[in-house]
Amino acid sequence: SICLPPMARLFCAARNRSTSTSPVATHLVIAIARMKPTFFVIVLVNFLYFTLTLFGHITVLEDWHISTVGRTCNLALFAVALVGMIYFIVDAFRRKYEGSRPWAIALVLLGPFSFGLCTLIYCVAFGWRPREFEYRDRFCDACLRASFEYQSPLDLTTLNQVNGGRFVGRSERCPDCGSTIRTHCFYLFGIPLYSSGSFRVQCVAMDHYLARKCDFYWPHLAKIAVLPAICVPLIVLAAYYTVRQK
Repeated sequence: SICLPPMARLFCAARNRSTSTSPVATHLVIAIARMKPTFFVIVLVNFLYFTLTLFGHITVLEDWHISTVGRTCNLALFAVALVGMIYFIVDAFRRKYEGSRPWAIALVLLGPFSFGLCTLIYCVAFGWRPREFEYRDRFCDACLRASFEYQSPLDLTTLNQVNGGRFVGRSERCPDCGSTIRTHCFYLFGIPLYSSGSFRVQCVAMDHYLARKCDFYWPHLAKIAVLPAICVPLIVLAAYYTVRQK
């Protein structure tokens, strides 16, 4: 038998719901895992607040920022957001990846130095995915009937998660073969240019997939729009201050 360290046994208990770990510890770990959306919102609020305070030139925020109460609240907000960033750092090191592990680790480590911006990018690119996944090399009969072969080459070469083609979303997981519906999208500087459609996908190895075309999965449009929703305001803000300085 394999002897696991105490923390490993604790996390296994939360995932499998069946070990000798006490119910209190199991529920604690599950509760911490469910705090991911809360930490994401806290980090997002921290980033927006400090961005508007430093670059927005909003009089009310500037006066609040320099007041004693404002400084205390700012410190408290950043402290809570820092806890959220540390949470995602732990999440990044515990996660299994289909690829791009160095970029994911670099993003979360840069999070505290960017007021949470890099942490938010990590959440969009990696954090929403399951920590654990299995490699499989086949589709079940039901998935084969619901999809068809795609003959054209599919561009999945991505650079820094903001340039090139990649799969977006992971929905409608099959209970038999484990395949999921993912939507292809090609980005240029975070702006979606075109999509080859949605596919029933199996990951057979790191960065290697089996993909069969299926009907377009419209809910993935929201996830496709997340990256430009982050990149476009940053590009506009950078262009604005560049022009203003001239």
